[in-house]
Amino acid sequence: MSRVELLKEVLRHHRTLVVLAGGLMILNGLFYLVLQQVVVPAVDQREQTFMHKQTETRQLLRRAGGYVDTPGQQLVKARRDIAEFRSVVPEHRDFTALIDELLVLAYRAGLQIDQISYSQEPLRQLDLLQYELAFTVTGQYAQLKQLIHALEQSPRIMGIRQISLNSKVEEGATRVALRLLLETFFTDEAQQS
Repeated sequence: MSRVELLKEVLRHHRTLVVLAGGLMILNGLFYLVLQQVVVPAVDQREQTFMHKQTETRQLLRRAGGYVDTPGQQLVKARRDIAEFRSVVPEHRDFTALIDELLVLAYRAGLQIDQISYSQEPLRQLDLLQYELAFTVTGQYAQLKQLIHALEQSPRIMGIRQISLNSKVEEGATRVALRLLLETFFTDEAQQS
């Protein structure tokens, strides 16, 4: 049986299926044409409009000072900030230098620190040691203000977590007791090796 005879036989017995398959092929072709001629250009136009508006928005934010970086730019900045942070965090062996610095700053303000208590907590994910230091000094308000200002100006990464003031009259003069809780960080050499 030749191909022509086979096609005639299929058409005679399955005419409905052949017509249906042909109709579906024509319909599929029409959908493709509509997609290529109408839908794709409309989507392209909307994408171009979106990208143009996004660019305008970034420019407006830049001019207004509220420019938001892309996620990639934010990642680069975060890595740079972490590297900068790590470069200024002292090694744990410099803990005594911190104590000396606190004593010197208090002395310059005309105050005396009698006792410093501290606690340490390892921050394993960051390979850092977090220290909390607490001490009390008593003096005139201006002296205490000078000490706090000196602590804030210190190049060391150090935060004042808690501060409390109590005043009392001693020998006719008002003296103020200042209690400070400071927080600072050191690199954990044990974790890094």
